[in-house]
Amino acid sequence: MNTDKTQIPEHQNNGVGRVNRLAYRDGYIHGRTDEQDIQQENRSIRENTSGVNGLLIGIAVTAIAGFLGGSIFLLSHSGGNSTSPGERAPVSTTNPSQHP
Repeated sequence: MNTDKTQIPEHQNNGVGRVNRLAYRDGYIHGRTDEQDIQQENRSIRENTSGVNGLLIGIAVTAIAGFLGGSIFLLSHSGGNSTSPGERAPVSTTNPSQHP
């Protein structure tokens, strides 16, 4: 029995630690690659979705602006004078080519 506490105990290296480190490293590398692929797919989906959203917002704003413009135009012209003919001025019966 060894009573000296300053001595480091000897360990047997049977390769298990090395295998675990390699498995951890490989899992980390594969995990990073998978995460980058997922992020790239999400980026692509966001780009497509933002384009569609922009188009829909543009159509909605244009429709609202057209509706408001048409409404203002119709309201401003509906209260005006009627288009029925008014009084007519008398027309002279003399021929303009016959001047005295």
